Amino acid sequence: MPYLYDRYEAAYANILPERIDGETFLKSHRDHKDPVTVIDPKRSYAVRAAARHPIYENFRVKVSFCTSFLAAGVTPFAIYKYVCKGCRFLHFIATYLLEVFYS
Repeated sequence: MPYLYDRYEAAYANILPERIDGETFLKSHRDHKDPVTVIDPKRSYAVRAAARHPIYENFRVKVSFCTSFLAAGVTPFAIYKYVCKGCRFLHFIATYLLEVFYS
């Protein structure tokens, strides 16, 4: 199943730098359009880890969301039919749960 983290690992992880220092970033991009934070030219930033964390955390939360319904006694088919309507990602999770449940 093509999850978001698979797409991140396949398409983006290898092209993102592991780290970048603030000075290099500011020379390339000048600004980051965030009025709340400041880029310190002398600091090094972990780019790949910063990108990876929300993607994997999002996946973990969505799996937990679906499995909570299972724990409450909702059948995988009901999760598939009602919870995942209109959400492609939850559709993948529910399909996986159906495969596991009925195999």
